[in-house]
Amino acid sequence: MKTIVINIEEGSNAKRILEAIRLLKGVENATIATDEELENISMLKALKAGRKTRKVSKEDVLNALK
Repeated sequence: MKTIVINIEEGSNAKRILEAIRLLKGVENATIATDEELENISMLKALKAGRKTRKVSKEDVLNALK
């Protein structure tokens, strides 16, 4: 499974884009991510960066959380 994240401005376009994506062949699930889910993605990115070296700078961790 592959995951695609699309950042768009708030408004009615989000619902229309989501409806169009659901019509694509091969799409199993399409939802709007909650703030908690986006935070989890940021944490996973920070952890992945941390696995590459023995020490990770505070700046790298904070950048990954953005």
